[in-house]
Amino acid sequence: MLSDYQRAVLTELGVMCWQSQQQAATDLNVSSEQAKRTSSHAVPHATEINKAAVQSNALEKLSQLKQKQESVSYTDQVICLFDLAEPIPNLVLDILTTMGLESMPKLQLTTEQVKQAKDYALCWSISDKTLSLSANKLMTPAIQILSDGKLKKQLWRLIQQMPNAAT
Repeated sequence: MLSDYQRAVLTELGVMCWQSQQQAATDLNVSSEQAKRTSSHAVPHATEINKAAVQSNALEKLSQLKQKQESVSYTDQVICLFDLAEPIPNLVLDILTTMGLESMPKLQLTTEQVKQAKDYALCWSISDKTLSLSANKLMTPAIQILSDGKLKKQLWRLIQQMPNAAT
């Protein structure tokens, strides 16, 4: 059963809400009782102002809902923004082992999902030529490009500078 607020939000989004005949009858009785109470005391112009205020309030709440994003916790998991094809490349396993993360579950997420992620052990993303490691975010070129000697050497230096890297 939907609350009035939920029904208003869905209606604002253009979603039709189905309800049972019993619920419709209950809603009709409630709204007719409210109409009787307000009609004896209210001026016709006031109901239009009230409708406008309710609409404005509903639109404001809807915009707040659109802005609010739920955070998803990925505690003790490694998030990858690249294809985790099986078997996982040895270089990836070596890097995770050096960082002490080899036994943690590895998840492949999209960029949008990562924006909502929190509490993860490592987020490994792929960029064109950037190689960086800050806190729990690792950015490297594509795994195939990491076989280049210079890049691999730079990556190992970054990892060794981490305070919790396994040595």
